[in-house]
Parts: sequence; structure tokens; C-alpha cells
Amino acid sequence: MAIPAIEIATAIHTALRALTWPDGWSVYARGVKTLADGTPDDTAIELQRVYPFAQIEVAERVPNGHASILRAFGLTLRVVTDFPSDQFQTNLYAGADVMAGWICGNPQLSLSAVVFSAIYFDQQPAAANFGDDAFGQYIEWTALVHTRT
Repeated sequence: MAIPAIEIATAIHTALRALTWPDGWSVYARGVKTLADGTPDDTAIELQRVYPFAQIEVAERVPNGHASILRAFGLTLRVVTDFPSDQFQTNLYAGADVMAGWICGNPQLSLSAVVFSAIYFDQQPAAANFGDDAFGQYIEWTALVHTRT
């Protein structure tokens, strides 16, 4: 039986990899084994991330009320670049434009473990820096993936 959170991450990973990203971009998802370039590979044994990249994080589900068949999975979509090579954030915004285009295009997911209803974004994306000397920078969107059993 498929693990719903991993199946959602895999479906989004597949959809985002099919987009036209700026040169050098990779797409990664938690729960999806990939090579350093983001290509899925079930034999991968080492986690590698290469800047710039898009990241997919799916949290575990919560019910929508007692004994409900409705389930919501937390979702974070993030585009990340490193500050030294993207000081004016032009590559960051180029990647964010690709991600936002997918988000605004009414994403649909084909899943077997659960029935997909919608991805619900209810707030604007956040932007921040992280790491030593604010080395990394990102724009991220948070959402809920609504499903039913």
C-alpha cells in the first residue's frame, strides 16, 4: 500500500520536474529518492541538494473532524538559491515565477492511496534568508492538500 504523504510528494515532484525551469535548476521532494540533479532513483543512498532548487515537503495528514473521511496534508513548496551567486535574487525570482505559474494553474494530482480534492493556498508566499551569513535565500508557499479516503 502506498504511503499517502510520499505519493503526494512524488506526484508533485513529477509535475514540477515537467515544467521549464531556468538553466541549472533541480527539483527535490522529501520522501522521494533522487540523484543530485533531482532525477528519481530508488537506488539513491545519499541525500544531495545542488543550488538552485525547488523543494517539496508534504507533512502527514490530519482528519477534518472526528471519524471524517476528509484528510488534509500540509504542503510547503520552496524555491532556493545561494546568495553569493544570486545577490540580486534574479534567479530566485525566475524560479519563483515557474513555481507560481504551476500553483496558479489549478494543479491536479492523480493518486491511488487517497482521492485528491484540491490544493488550497490561503496566504501569500514568504521570503527569507537562512544559514551562516544568510548564505541561502528562498521564497516559499504553504498550503493544504485536501483529500478523502
